[in-house]
Amino acid sequence: MAQGVQTDVVSEWDLGWKDYVREMLARTPELASRREGRGGVTPLHEAVWRDDIKLARGVLAADPDLDVPDGEFHSTPLGWARHMEWEDIARLIERQG
Repeated sequence: MAQGVQTDVVSEWDLGWKDYVREMLARTPELASRREGRGGVTPLHEAVWRDDIKLARGVLAADPDLDVPDGEFHSTPLGWARHMEWEDIARLIERQG
């Protein structure tokens, strides 16, 4: 929470507060599996969408539930990675699982 406003993992990451995100996920690992926004996506879905391997690694360090589907397509982050043919992130998620 910054300035009394609750933020999410991806917003903090986008603000450049990467170390804070790692600390936040270490303190509250369930944030890594929380669905947010209109599409009901987890931070790992967002990392896959962006093809952001660093964000994916940061989220995976919190041991998220890899079976959480998004709210629109009902697919997991690994399903997204395979669909988008982003092999690096797909392999990273597969190793985690």
